[in-house]
Amino acid sequence: MERTAKQTFSAVGLAFFIYIAVSFVLQMIFSTVVYSLVDVNNPPSWAMWVSTFVPMYCIAFPIFILLIKRVPAEPFVETRTLNFPNWLRFFTLTTFGMVAGSLVASFVGRIFERFNINTNVTMETLTSTNSALAPIVLAILAPIVEEFIFRKFLIDRIHVYGGKVAVITSAAMFALFHGNFSQVFYTFLMGLVWGYVYYKTGKVIYTIIMHMLVNFGGSVVSVYFLNKLNGVDTSDIEALLASPDAMAGVAGIIIYVFIVYGLAIAGLICLILGFKKRSYSQERLELPEEGKVATVCLNVGMILFLLICAFEFVLSIASGFLG
Repeated sequence: MERTAKQTFSAVGLAFFIYIAVSFVLQMIFSTVVYSLVDVNNPPSWAMWVSTFVPMYCIAFPIFILLIKRVPAEPFVETRTLNFPNWLRFFTLTTFGMVAGSLVASFVGRIFERFNINTNVTMETLTSTNSALAPIVLAILAPIVEEFIFRKFLIDRIHVYGGKVAVITSAAMFALFHGNFSQVFYTFLMGLVWGYVYYKTGKVIYTIIMHMLVNFGGSVVSVYFLNKLNGVDTSDIEALLASPDAMAGVAGIIIYVFIVYGLAIAGLICLILGFKKRSYSQERLELPEEGKVATVCLNVGMILFLLICAFEFVLSIASGFLG
């Protein structure tokens, strides 16, 4: 069984490695071509989005699907329907994970700042443009693609070795895939919630909606209100009062933060009250406790995946230093 499990995880890891590698190489090629056709000193906002996400979603993603489908999927032992109150409970847990992970990332970011390294370069790049493509990519396409990749395609194929193994592996790979310290912590915590929801229900639509709402709030709503504060000194009350847009921006940010932290507090309460109620079905090829990590990680495919993710983290640190 251990040999079969290692082969499965290796094949899965290899599919993810190829997805990231193909995306990276094609992004370099697309960037070279796209930016050679525009004014490099003042490139249009769509240039970054096209050169980054067309290779990922239109080329690398179909290749990934062909590869991952070579690994047999296993039907779930049981699936449940999630009513709205329970869906909302898991969404509050998602928000708590987002806030808690963001606080950890902020702490880590301050440590890196001592060495003049900005760990938030990736997020600043994604949220610094007013392109109409931003909400389409970040709030619609990314949640759909990522939930299929990290929940449906992945968990369908590895849950047979243990539900907990599948959920943690899904969350860890989801976090590492983002390749930077500003996102790795909260994506891991949210991934644990979404992985568990998918494992218990077998329906990816539940997590897609959660993912869409998180991305819409963080990369569209908050950015919209922050943009209203551009050029206004928020410490100058008179300047704020003289600018209706700035006042709207401040009000919007306050309401947004109030909602997010309210949901996060509710999520913390749900976590405390419901932590012991979580359960996993007994799987057909459940891995023994001893050697689980080695079985999952110490194989060719997963090692290649971990190496390319480490490479992305190094690039992120280098970009933060140079930026």
